[in-house]
Amino acid sequence: MLTDQEFRLLTAAVDGELTPSEQRRLEHLLARSETARNCYAQLLEQSQRLRQLAQVHPPIDLSKRILHVIQARALTPTPLPPVRRPQVGGAVPVWLPVALAASILLAIMLGSYLVFSHQRMQRTEWVQQQRNPSSPASPSRSTDRQDLPPKSSPTDEVVRNTEADDNDGVHPDRPTVQELLPRPQVVDSGPILTAPSLPESQPFQVVTIELMSLFSFSEIQRPDVQRKVREHWKKATPLRVELFARDPIAAADHLQKHLKAMNQNVLVDAFAQDRLKRKASTPFLFYSETISPDEFWLLLSKFAHTQTANHDPAKLDDKFVLSPFQPSDFVDLAQMLGIDVSSLRSGRVMGPLSGLDHRQSLETQTGLHLAQTLSGWTPSANAASARQTIVVTYPPPRGLHVHSKEIQSFVRNRNDAKREWPPILIVLRWISG
Repeated sequence: MLTDQEFRLLTAAVDGELTPSEQRRLEHLLARSETARNCYAQLLEQSQRLRQLAQVHPPIDLSKRILHVIQARALTPTPLPPVRRPQVGGAVPVWLPVALAASILLAIMLGSYLVFSHQRMQRTEWVQQQRNPSSPASPSRSTDRQDLPPKSSPTDEVVRNTEADDNDGVHPDRPTVQELLPRPQVVDSGPILTAPSLPESQPFQVVTIELMSLFSFSEIQRPDVQRKVREHWKKATPLRVELFARDPIAAADHLQKHLKAMNQNVLVDAFAQDRLKRKASTPFLFYSETISPDEFWLLLSKFAHTQTANHDPAKLDDKFVLSPFQPSDFVDLAQMLGIDVSSLRSGRVMGPLSGLDHRQSLETQTGLHLAQTLSGWTPSANAASARQTIVVTYPPPRGLHVHSKEIQSFVRNRNDAKREWPPILIVLRWISG
């Protein structure tokens, strides 16, 4: 049984109102609960049926009927309750804020005057004691001035008796000169508090950004488009392909048939099989490490041929996207297969596509490739098991390698195979229209 919170999570997923955290909770719920998967599939099917219902328009004289009923029954609108206005104690006089601000300012000025006048009196008494050290201090302030250290300020003055000196010596008959000098300021010899020194700046690191490329099936015969496709394979990095279909179920079946025709052992996860059986519109992920550049080009050529022949059972969109693996793709693969994907980040150098000839048409190249592939060559059992493709829903649920037998079989056969080409990840997305 599903809890009320889990059911609300499924309904929000059908309505497309999930946050990223709720999306992760949904994936975890669908991965561990068969009841949740069945309920989610039913909700998707019901939602699709509701969208397909015909729109019912109200009759033209609906407003006239309503007004006729109101007049016949002598209906009157319900009066609204009286609005209670908040009671105000009284208007605030205009002079009150001004008087309040003036009183605060006067209090601050009076306090400042008292503080600074008291400090000035203390400094004056201390200067008098320095001039006449024999005179006793005032009895009223003797106890207050015992522990006060002398403060240095521009008003402090020290009387120094200096006598004029000549080369002949001291002249006692000259009057004594009183020189007023400021008292030297005592500097603390402790540590000086400063801001910590900044670390040395590190040199800039150049990061190469790989951007995705948008192609069209209708323009795939152009030489510049073929050159861009070859450049993606020359980089020898994992390749990501995004296809868009108005009917993802038919597109997934169509793609499986093409892969099986290329001697690929297609392994479909149990949850993905359930989605295909129920014909639920769901994005799918195809992942393989044994598709050669020529086979990939043949796959694109077949899709382009169905587009140009105006017979497309997969209902694919004319646009598709090629790009290197994104960081999230490596995370999805690691969580889906339960393996270390660090070895996939670097691939060996690939040569150009051997099957491409710009001087021949697309149909001719496809026929020649099929003839070369199917002319008396039968793969062995080990080769057929090594050439495999795994199909799951996208994004793949976490912990899929623990429960899925198809994932475990893919990983087991993958360890025995030698990877000769960069991995390829095909995402089949659902578009409306």
